[in-house]
Amino acid sequence: MKLNKKILVPLSIILGVALLASTAYAETVTRSAYDQLKDAVKTTSAQMSNEIDNYTVRTTFTLTDNDTVLMRKTSGQKVDGDKNESRETTETKNGQIQSSYNYNDGLQYIWYDSYSDTYYVNEYMNAAWKEEIDGVVYDDYNRDPLAQEQVADLERILDAFVGNLRNYITVTSDEDNSKTFTGTLSDTQIPAIVNAVASFLTKQFLGSSLPGMQPMATSGIYPEDARTDEYNAGEYMADQQQGFDQVILKGDVFIKYLAGTAKADPQGLLTSATFNIVLSGRDADGAARDLAFDVTMDLTSVGTTSLSKPDLTGKNVVVNKVDNGFSRQDKLSDKFVGTYRNDIVADQGDSFAKIGERTLVIESIDQDQVTGRYYETYVDGSDYEPIEFSFTAPNNDPYSVSFTYEDGSGRTGSGSIYFDMNASIQLQLDKNMGSWASPYFPRVFD
Repeated sequence: MKLNKKILVPLSIILGVALLASTAYAETVTRSAYDQLKDAVKTTSAQMSNEIDNYTVRTTFTLTDNDTVLMRKTSGQKVDGDKNESRETTETKNGQIQSSYNYNDGLQYIWYDSYSDTYYVNEYMNAAWKEEIDGVVYDDYNRDPLAQEQVADLERILDAFVGNLRNYITVTSDEDNSKTFTGTLSDTQIPAIVNAVASFLTKQFLGSSLPGMQPMATSGIYPEDARTDEYNAGEYMADQQQGFDQVILKGDVFIKYLAGTAKADPQGLLTSATFNIVLSGRDADGAARDLAFDVTMDLTSVGTTSLSKPDLTGKNVVVNKVDNGFSRQDKLSDKFVGTYRNDIVADQGDSFAKIGERTLVIESIDQDQVTGRYYETYVDGSDYEPIEFSFTAPNNDPYSVSFTYEDGSGRTGSGSIYFDMNASIQLQLDKNMGSWASPYFPRVFD
């Protein structure tokens, strides 16, 4: 095995952070430290995609506002052959805590819902996540994410963007040929174009990621007092949102400080990385703020990580048996043809009310394409404008489709649908579907 896609995604993000954090380096006798670091990133991605199948990765992300911790996220992934396990905990300054756990060994997928204190277990009738079945090798399974053609284009753009910043950071080599990359930049050393990009990305991140930490109606994640009849969940969300709005930098954003370190072992494998950046700016009230982002990553226990299925004795467990016999097909099964629907719910101050329905109809699935229709209906007197469109998507994946559409008003957009083995689907659109919109659509059986 090597890396499955669920493990590759967070690791690739951290490796990308390490690359961006180390924006270039002083010259050595042969290759610059910048190029040596890029080599280490590529080596790590390639080895973890195609060679290493036993390791532990731990990451920590912290966001601080004027020395007050706004959010801290810790996560850990363990891989032991065909088995993998991940844990994640996120905590905000308001005391909101979200935690998750999942385990997968190809025959079972286990995830834990902390709110209901329940372990949900999918037991597969056919082994999943195998590289080869009946002599057929599935190349996508262990594809190196940094070996794709588009990544090479992004690398050239990054090289041009970095420019002379590469001269501010150094690399040192130990006797065993391991390397340590370090670098620090202050506000006077950072070009205006970098600050402009930082300003844009910061507003995008704070405008989406922090509000995303707020509890959704379907998530069941609230502080203890939000679970009582006396507490209005809508008010809780409004209070939380207001608190985050106050720390979003609105203007005069610039990088005040940036530092990064990365360590590579003698084989060129990155074993740790840190990224520290302080952004200064003004909030909506004109007050000056310093936002600090700190990211750490450690790769340990390579070849010695031991992983076993969690003991669920005495736990609340819900077991679901899944017939995944077609899981190695490269096409979506026509068993998903049908109607899927969920409710549109509005927060009316002291209560919630159903004001409409969202319906997604999968009309046909053949070897070449998937066709369907999405539409909304609202109760009389609603101020919302219903959306309706049809779509056609290529059928080239057994679990998902992606499409573009044009609605009745001529507005265009894109979306993706993910198909669950439990007769439900998940719809993601590039439009804002509202704070209380669930992306999950259960199957309607009339």
